[in-house]
Amino acid sequence: MLRLWRNVEGKSPELDAKVRRTQVARVAVPLPRVGASGPLVRLNALPLLSLPKNCQALTFRKPKEWKDLRTATYNTEGNLIFTKADKVWCWGGKELLADEFSDVTSNEDFDLSAKLGNLDENTLLKAFLQEALARALGRGKPLIVKTERSGSYLIADRHCDSRVQLDPLRKVVGTPFGEIAGLFTLPTEQHPDPHKISWAESVRVSIEIKDQKSWVLLAPNVWIWPRWGRNTAEDFLDKRRGDRFNAKYNGLLDAWISILLGTDDRTKPVRLAAFEKGSEAENPSFEIGPRTGYTRRAA
Repeated sequence: MLRLWRNVEGKSPELDAKVRRTQVARVAVPLPRVGASGPLVRLNALPLLSLPKNCQALTFRKPKEWKDLRTATYNTEGNLIFTKADKVWCWGGKELLADEFSDVTSNEDFDLSAKLGNLDENTLLKAFLQEALARALGRGKPLIVKTERSGSYLIADRHCDSRVQLDPLRKVVGTPFGEIAGLFTLPTEQHPDPHKISWAESVRVSIEIKDQKSWVLLAPNVWIWPRWGRNTAEDFLDKRRGDRFNAKYNGLLDAWISILLGTDDRTKPVRLAAFEKGSEAENPSFEIGPRTGYTRRAA
């Protein structure tokens, strides 16, 4: 409900203060003096140098529910990406869109530029961008792209024919996927039959705006199949992730950056697009800096 509230326009400040317990505010944090000492802390954030500024704004003869849009995304294997504003916003080929929806009455290019500076207040747009970013980072790689309410994820694909691109990950954590021997899901009302539990290395991708700069946040983790078996696999997850500190975490982050950006060159920005072709309004692209941010404790 809070996500819906954030996207309601014209709220009175008094009512908004009663509903939301936290607010975004500007603060003045003093910078450390020149030559300040102390350890540098590496962040899991890459500079996001450019965001897509255009998409398609759609209207239909019959209004579309979220279920309709998610079904179209599923049917096209992620080659159509949607969100809902006053109109339905979309990325993807116009011909593919026409195949999924025969009742499109208008399709206009829409300029997102004015809305990109306030993503924290527009969670639907933020999720729209994150899904497109995940598609761009995963395109052409042995990775599965998953978008859920909790975010967008890239998961090592055990069924891909070529796994050479996963070698940086393998060097740090060993085999990047597998089954948990002898472990099955527990029966529930929704899922009464037991299922074998498997796992794969994954990374959560999100976008954050700090000091008027955009960043890609990478959060390495381990994915569990099926999803409802995650609680059952807690002991395995604790052991798998138990030593991921300092040097190992640093190596894991480097591995994911190499895989996602497709290069070990840390001097040149990389531009990635969600799809193989299409106009700017059809095919969102992102320019990403290959070196993570760093911070130092203020004096």
